[in-house]
Amino acid sequence: MIQKPKTEKETVRVPTEVFLDVCKIILTGQLGSKIAGINDAIGEVLIELSYSKEKKGQKEALSNITDIVLEWNQHRYGMERVQPIQD
Repeated sequence: MIQKPKTEKETVRVPTEVFLDVCKIILTGQLGSKIAGINDAIGEVLIELSYSKEKKGQKEALSNITDIVLEWNQHRYGMERVQPIQD
């Protein structure tokens, strides 16, 4: 019997300014995604990502998303206010 790879889920807060870039990474990395919510007041989109730990490309895509969001938050808030992006 063939087992399906275990799927992991992670929620990421993405600034609206880099949302399209993150969408491109999601498509390229073949990640599963769902918009979990939008916060217009602070300009963020909550995205629920699903991925398989066994697939290297998906892990790389998730890492790239994290890097982009952290970099943007550093530019937006400065070094002292950067908070973790994962809930």
